[in-house]
Amino acid sequence: YELPPFAQIKEEHYLPAFYAGCEEQLAEVETIITSGEPTFENTLVALEKSGLMLGRMLMVFYNKSSSDTSDALDKIEEEIAPKLAAHSDTIRLNPALFGRIKKIYDNRETLNLNAEDLNLLEKYYTDFIHSGAHLTEAQCNELKGLNEQLSKLETQFSKNVLADTNDLAVVVDDIKELDGLSENEIAACAAAAKDRGLEGKYLIGAVNFSGNPLLASLKNRDLRRKVMENSLSKSNRDN
Repeated sequence: YELPPFAQIKEEHYLPAFYAGCEEQLAEVETIITSGEPTFENTLVALEKSGLMLGRMLMVFYNKSSSDTSDALDKIEEEIAPKLAAHSDTIRLNPALFGRIKKIYDNRETLNLNAEDLNLLEKYYTDFIHSGAHLTEAQCNELKGLNEQLSKLETQFSKNVLADTNDLAVVVDDIKELDGLSENEIAACAAAAKDRGLEGKYLIGAVNFSGNPLLASLKNRDLRRKVMENSLSKSNRDN
């Protein structure tokens, strides 16, 4: 099904692929900048085709880290996040590259572009403006620092959310406390507990909502309160 071969990809493969992908895309961008008079093909189309290796690596890595993370993957993500922000800024805040895009954009009415190509041109121009490409050098340097800081904070926040999701699961000892749940829901809670090494118990895991769907069925008021309190405290605790 053209899926990545996850079984063959090891944790030590990610960082070399990331840095190689960054280098490749920066080389591609430099080729664009030095490709002569800017045209839609040698600038916009070339930009669209750049960064394929990096894009593949990031899709594989974030798919893995968001669904089956580990301490090693968390450390890799902490390293990647600020580097990726800096990489993006290197491209989006490059005055020579933006100059080419702006020149094409300013002359767009004379280029006889079809609707799809015109939309791509307008999207690139708008994205570069929103990224700060039109700012002064001093402002760009300040923006780079802010973007790097934000990337680190976003990564830490995601880790905190994941840790809370795991830590705030509610362990139930007696099946009678699960009154109101269906057999399938109870079996799922038992399986979740077994996965945590809690054989014979039941686990109501935290979910990505402010409330847990099981609250609609549970009849035990104290258990409902515990699940709800844990759900509301997610990402609001000191880590």
